[in-house]
Amino acid sequence: MRRLILKLGSRRLQTGGEIRASSPRLLRSLPPPWTASAAPARKTTYPGGLLTRAWCVVASATTHRLLNQQKQAVDCETSAQRDLDEAWEIAERGPMKLFLADLHLHRARLFFREKPYPWESPQADLAAAGKLIHDCGYHRRDPELAAAKLAILS
Repeated sequence: MRRLILKLGSRRLQTGGEIRASSPRLLRSLPPPWTASAAPARKTTYPGGLLTRAWCVVASATTHRLLNQQKQAVDCETSAQRDLDEAWEIAERGPMKLFLADLHLHRARLFFREKPYPWESPQADLAAAGKLIHDCGYHRRDPELAAAKLAILS
């Protein structure tokens, strides 16, 4: 069941779907192996778990904003940024260029509305994702990149 929920949530994100207020349920359904204590044992899948958790935490932040709970929303966004930074550190150290492309896409899609943007810029993240996608032949991400560019740059 957890795998199905995560797959559906991931598909919604990949197709440019809006993050809905009900998405925090996904965060509660994440399995324990995606916690920080399991990182050494799952180096190859851990960055993907962090990407998913960051997406779910941003969904939770959206819910907090809808409920006028600004402090909790900021805490969630900070947590998501930490997850993305941690996934970046892991992917950057090893041969994980595909995760780096995914990270650039996630950062741009999740935080492009934030002022100030936590990293260089959404445009720079999209450009870096495009370069990695092209260089690695990771063309299954082309539709996601196109959707993100349309949503963010227009």
